[in-house]
Formats: sequence, C-alpha cells, structure tokens
Amino acid sequence: MCTEHFGSMAASTVRNIQDDQFPIILIVMKSRSNAEVFSISQGNTSLDEMMTALIHSVDVFNHQRSVSMAEDSERFEAERLRQEQDAAYQESLIADRAKAEEKERTEREEREKQQREDRERKEREQNEEAMRLSLEQQVSEEPPADIKDGVSTLRMRLPNGETLIRRFYGNHALETLFYFIGSKGYRTEEYKLLTTWPKRDVTSLDGAKTFEECGLYPQETLFVEERHDAE
Repeated sequence: MCTEHFGSMAASTVRNIQDDQFPIILIVMKSRSNAEVFSISQGNTSLDEMMTALIHSVDVFNHQRSVSMAEDSERFEAERLRQEQDAAYQESLIADRAKAEEKERTEREEREKQQREDRERKEREQNEEAMRLSLEQQVSEEPPADIKDGVSTLRMRLPNGETLIRRFYGNHALETLFYFIGSKGYRTEEYKLLTTWPKRDVTSLDGAKTFEECGLYPQETLFVEERHDAE
C-alpha cells in the first residue's frame, strides 16, 4: 500500500524503520514526480516538537512549490517564446516564398512579353522587307546618264534631312515614283510627296498618269512628309 500511494522511495524508508520505533508520523513531500520522506516523528515526540516539524515542513513545501511554479512559469514562457519565434520564422518563410514566386512570375511574364515583342518586331521587319523588295522590283530602270531628252529629274528631301535624286522617263506612269520612294521605306500609306510651289500632294494624283501629265517634268523638288493620320 505504501508503495502504491507514495512510491518506492517512501516505501523503502518505511521498511527500514525498526518495530520498536513505532508509532511514527511520516511527513511525505512530493517533489516533481517523486514522493520523498521529509521527516519522521516517533511516538515519544512532544507536541511542540511536532508543531515545529510540521511548520518547518510547510515552509519547505511552500518554498519548493514557489520554486517549482517559477520554474514552470519560466518553461512556459520559454516555450511560448519558442512557439512565437517558430511562428514568425514560418511566416517569414511563407513571405519569402511568396516574394520569390512573385519575382519568378514577374520575370517569366517579362521574358514572355519580351519574346512576344521580339517576334512581333521580327515579323514586322520581315513584312516590311518583303514589301520593300516587292516595291523595288516594280520600279522601272533609271534612264542612262547620257539620255537627256524625255527624262524627269526629281530631288526628294527626306524627313531625316537627306536628299535623294532620281531620274525617270517622263512618259512613264507616276506610280513608279510611288514604288521607288516606298522601296526606300517611305510608303505612300504613311508618307506623302509635296511639291514646293504651288504646293500639291503628289501621292493624291492618279498613279496611271505620266510624269509629264502630272507636271513633274523636266525636274521637280519634292518633300517627303509623314502623314499625321498614318496611324
């Protein structure tokens, strides 16, 4: 029974008490998870001695309980702090992971956007080059330098300040001028050709008419100007 209620240490102390020492009073105190015999009072102990022993036992017990409670409080606080730190660390990991995923997503979208823009730019360049070559193939040959009669000499001032000089047969269709200037990157859909005086938009004329019929013979100066409604 003693072992069952107080544990093996208290039971061992009781077994070591001689029969002639009974009756006795055992003061058993629980420390942590173990029960320990704090004091033994035999039957011949006076009342004052008994009270002193009991008061001392209570004082010791209260002190040990205070120490135990303080230690438990420290352990609880340490565990709470550890849990808070673990939670903060996990939140930091989640935040860092979210930032990394967001950065990766942004970089991927930027790469895809850049690749898409590069493809579109390349397609535009290929289309423009194909159109330029097509226009270039439709331009009539320039008259030889030794031919003077029946030749129209045109000076074309470009938007970048450069000047193109090109000779055409006066009896050829005006559209060959449109093909020529388009092959240089100034298609009539986006640019117009203006005479100086009187000011005329040559690209608005009938391209089937000849240079002579359009008054662009034997020479003329034209300004290549971007259309404001080109978009």
